[in-house]
Amino acid sequence: MRSVDRELTDLPPKSALELIEFCRRRLDASEARVLADRYEKGASDRDVERMAAGSDGKTSKAEAQKRARRAKATNANPGLADRLANGSMSTEQADIIASAAASTDGEAACNEELIESVAATSPEQGQKKARAFVNERVDVDDVQKRHDRQNALRGVYRHRLPNGNAAITIHGSDEFVDEMERNVHAVSDLEYQKDGGREVKRSKHRRTHDQRNFDAARKLLTGGSQGGSVKQPRRAIIFVTATVDQLSGRDLTPITTIDGKPLPMSFVEDIAGDASFIAQLFSVEGELLWQGRQKRLATPAQINGLISRDRGCVQCGAPAELCVAHHLLPWEAPRKGPTNISNLVLLCTDCHVRLHAARQTMYYDISSKTWRVRAATAEELPPEGRPRADGERSHKEAPGRYDKPRLWDRPPKPGIRPALR
Repeated sequence: MRSVDRELTDLPPKSALELIEFCRRRLDASEARVLADRYEKGASDRDVERMAAGSDGKTSKAEAQKRARRAKATNANPGLADRLANGSMSTEQADIIASAAASTDGEAACNEELIESVAATSPEQGQKKARAFVNERVDVDDVQKRHDRQNALRGVYRHRLPNGNAAITIHGSDEFVDEMERNVHAVSDLEYQKDGGREVKRSKHRRTHDQRNFDAARKLLTGGSQGGSVKQPRRAIIFVTATVDQLSGRDLTPITTIDGKPLPMSFVEDIAGDASFIAQLFSVEGELLWQGRQKRLATPAQINGLISRDRGCVQCGAPAELCVAHHLLPWEAPRKGPTNISNLVLLCTDCHVRLHAARQTMYYDISSKTWRVRAATAEELPPEGRPRADGERSHKEAPGRYDKPRLWDRPPKPGIRPALR
């Protein structure tokens, strides 16, 4: 092993890492074939998981289950191991297919269209494609039964953490916990802006991310705050995509959130009473029809359209509430990019800053139905003064430029709780 390490260190770092990744994929492919053979011979999931965990106790149960799923998918479709071995698919992409296969009785492992689509995109975008594939095959009754079972077991209890802190755990259905989490993050984001937001270096903020989340949760639960009186906290917006046929019951596929989670009809009916219904018009190809304006900042209507279309950061998959509307062709570039839906895309703050720092732009690849990154041309670059990647840029360096509000910084309408879209 020492001689191998010496040979690797003699290589340029990039070449050494590429060789290590190649070997890792070959080993993962071989492991999947060996464990798949156990499935072929009638072994149970538990037997394969036990074998994948090994006898040294250094492999977690979650990792053993992941390896067993990969082997089960390989048993259904040996071509997955071949793709791993020849480098046309990463281990992470293979695990996306394996996870989808576990939710579809193995169907995803044998669907070549899905496999090609996941292999051709980043793991983050592959997750979206696999989630959509699974949701198309989810039974509405199963979603409702799962929600009812989780909701029946809901509760709150107090306990103590290993570090000595007291803790309260709230547990229940995915839908209600997601709703509470969104509200905490919405209030936490307001606290982030009060602490200086992007204008202050992260290490200089008076509170950490976890501390702001705690203060936000405390504010929501008690109406109080450590530091004085508080405004009434606003509620987070829930974006739900539904067709008329789904709402009427003619289409039995589940209604989903914008991040692809299927919702039980009882939850949809519960939030519909307080919801704002906003119709979005799409073409037959699924493209949101053109909206444009003569100002730099996107309107709330355009932002709603972007959320319905992109469902979050198109690069890393971050939730929509953490995103900004990014101009593909910058507003202040020599070619003067318009604030039209066709020139806008959702990017989270981190991806947005990195894209500009690297002098890159994005485009939609029609063949793979995926957003991709490329180097920007001189006519596609705004004037100097964009924010630095470390987040320390002051607006004084470029007045009026990167002052785009986060998507949910716009004032909420009085009396509106969630928005059903």
